[in-house]
Amino acid sequence: MTAGAIPPNPAARSYTGEKSPFIRNAFTVPRKVRELVADLLARGFVEIAGGGKGFHRKFVHERYRGAVTLSGEAGGDARPYQEQQLRKALEAIDEEN
Repeated sequence: MTAGAIPPNPAARSYTGEKSPFIRNAFTVPRKVRELVADLLARGFVEIAGGGKGFHRKFVHERYRGAVTLSGEAGGDARPYQEQQLRKALEAIDEEN
């Protein structure tokens, strides 16, 4: 290594030379709650009127048991558990097709 060179960061790459999942996920931008709502509405989910207090919204679908509840302002960042709940709900309605 030459003088003044920055030493490699071993945490940034795995032993295979690929970027580690931590580094890859550390720089992803979370989706907005409005994007999750748009995904649900586009796939046939319907918002229940009066389905939540404050910034809580509840969505149902005829082929999905239960409901998907999203919290947060439309412009707020979606939480990882909200992304997971959305993914599971969309997979469940796809399986029944």
